[in-house]
Parts: sequence; structure tokens; C-alpha cells
Amino acid sequence: MDRPSDDHRAFDHVVDEVRPLSDAFLAAGFRVYLVGGIVRDLIAGRQRSAPDIDLTTDATPEEIERVLGGRTDALWKQGARFGTIGCRIGERVFEITTHRSEAYLNESRKPIVTFSRRVEDDLSRRDFTVNAMAMSLPDGELIDPFDGRRDLDERILRTPLEPAVSLSDDPLRMLRAARFVAGYSLVPDAEIETAIGVLRDRLAIVSRERIRDELDKLLLVDDPVPGFVLLRRTELLGEFIPELSVVGDAPFELVRDVDGLDRRRAALFLPIADRSAAIARARALKYSAHEIHDIGAVVKTVDALRELDRVDPPAVRRLVLAAGPALDHALALVAAMHEPRASGVRSVLDQLGKSEDLDALEPELDGDEVQRVLGIGEGRAVGDALAFLLDLRLDEGIVGADEARRRLRDWWTNRDQ
Repeated sequence: MDRPSDDHRAFDHVVDEVRPLSDAFLAAGFRVYLVGGIVRDLIAGRQRSAPDIDLTTDATPEEIERVLGGRTDALWKQGARFGTIGCRIGERVFEITTHRSEAYLNESRKPIVTFSRRVEDDLSRRDFTVNAMAMSLPDGELIDPFDGRRDLDERILRTPLEPAVSLSDDPLRMLRAARFVAGYSLVPDAEIETAIGVLRDRLAIVSRERIRDELDKLLLVDDPVPGFVLLRRTELLGEFIPELSVVGDAPFELVRDVDGLDRRRAALFLPIADRSAAIARARALKYSAHEIHDIGAVVKTVDALRELDRVDPPAVRRLVLAAGPALDHALALVAAMHEPRASGVRSVLDQLGKSEDLDALEPELDGDEVQRVLGIGEGRAVGDALAFLLDLRLDEGIVGADEARRRLRDWWTNRDQ
């Protein structure tokens, strides 16, 4: 019996979580296997607090539904035509899929799915050998027909079938290859790189949403640089962000040197000099309006920081007001770029934060008070007065309500002189 790793505790914990399902399938005469990333990570010794649990079985979707009947707290069948039944037991979600093989037609974004009774057939259609492993339940025997464990140990990225077949079946796998190269320090087989170069235009049949989601997963890898270098070297990057296909490593190193998905997204689009083109690329990848706004705001604030001609309280207050929440992300990016302005701005922010609330940069008098002090009614003059008071607040900080009224009267008296 080949267990996944020398440390059995993680495996035993998973087996205990799955036992209500595995016992039910076995009692009904079916085999059930643990598959996917959880198997790879158990073998690699990577501990995850709540890993996804994916199972495959020789039971058909209808048979899966019968086996699960009355044993789950919730069950959903939206993926049944693709062989997948989902369920929840307590707080834990499981996906159970009939052994299957699938392929994409040349112009189709939907796979053709056929079911099988053999787990080896299912594994043969998976993306890479390191993901083409299964563990039978409950005994934990490792099913590894394509030597995925050896490839994981030797840090090699291969496909179970010929790369041209595996990558053409689902062209998103070409982008996914970059994530595994980066996330698991794997070296891609030469045939994989060649196939990506030949098949890269097949990415056009993959939805922009799937490309975006896979790109985000690459951005979250500790060191995504090797992945982006692979994408650039194979010219796959040019299929969805062509402006980055001609840059060196430095922009990708900036992505690595900041943390958090928001910052890394902004860092990725930062090298695109035409800011409207950068936003257009993000929009084409189907990022949400909120995400696009955040990317644009951080990039714009980075530009403002780099162009800042002086670092003093008035300039920093204006920067805070213009940038809002984007400022902290932009400062992290500029610091990672080793721009001295970052430390200077942070120093002024720390100084100002001791005496004023920078989250409330607004005139010290409101519109009603302006009308009362000046003896005027509603109209454009009130807006002009509030603009004067805001400038006063940004230039001098908090002067106090009485001083603000005095300055306002002086401004009003001298406004036409």
C-alpha cells in the first residue's frame, strides 16, 4: 500500500472527513477516490487548513445521487450533465464526479464529456501528471499511472498524454502550466513549451472569465515570476495582455515584491504606459467594475507619487484626498520600486496623523454655516466658499472654527480685489 506521505496525520484527517461518503459508496458497490490538488499537496507535504475535497467514482451521476440520498445537509445537481454532483455535510462541501474523459472541440468553450468505469481513464484526461493521481478510499492506496509522484519529487512538469493532446483538450491548461511552474518550482518539459507556442491561439476559445481567474491564481503564488517568464517565453502572454509580452523581468519582480491580490493586480498592469489601454485590458478580462476602478486608482496614485515635486503637509493632504484607499497600496508599490518618495510621504503621514484625522479632509464649516457667516443664500457662491475652506484645510490643517470664519470673511471681502 503506497501512502501519500510519511506523515499520515493529514491523510487520516481527510479520510475521517470523507468517511461518511466513502462508506456509503463502498456499501453500494462502488469505488471512490480522492483526486485533485488535495492528493498533490498531501504528497508534497503542503498543509492547508481547509483544502477542497474532490472525489471521483465509477458511479454515474444518477447513482451518486441515490447513494447520497438522506446522507447530506444539501445537494446540488447543476453539474450533473458533466458528471458532477455537489453536496454539503455540516460546513464541509464535497464534489463527487463520475470517472470521465473530456475534450474541447476546435471552436467550442464547452467540453464533450464521456463517462468511464476506470479511474485510470479519468486520470489520463487531467492536466498534468502531478495532478493525475488518485487515492482510493478508505485505504489510501495511491493510483499513479503517469508517475506524477516521481515528477513532483524531481520537479518536472509533464502532461499525462502528449502535450498537444492534453493542452488542446482544455487550452486554459497552457496558462495553468505557469501557475504550477511558479507555485511548485517545476521545470516544464520541453515538449510542453513547444506545444504552448504552437497552440497559444487556442486560448481564444477559453472564456475571459476563466483566464482572469487563472491569472489571479498565478498572482497569488508566492513567487509568480517563473510563471510569467514562461508565459512571455512561449508568447502566450501576448494572447491576453500583449503589452507585457515585450517587457523584461522587472515588472514581474515588482508583482512578487508586494503582497495582496489588489496590489499585485495593479503591479501587473502598471508597465502598460497607455493607462486607458491598461484599463481596457482589465475590462477585456472581465474584472468587475469595482476591481477595474481599484486597479485604475492604484496605478493613477503611483503615477501621482512618482511625479510629486515636493513632500510636505499640503501636498500629502491633497494626495490623501485624491487617492483615498488606493494610497496605501500605491505606497507599497512605490516602496517596492525603491522610490524615495514612499518613505518621505509615510513620514509626513505619520506626523499629520498625530494631530488630525486624515480620513476626514473636508472644510471645517459646512454649507449652512457658510451661508450664515456670509449672510447669503444657496448658490454658486456657497460652493466657491467651500472650495476656499477646503484649500485652507489642505494647506494649513485644522485652524479651528473661529479662525475659519475669520478667514472666510476676509476672503469674501477681498474676493474681487
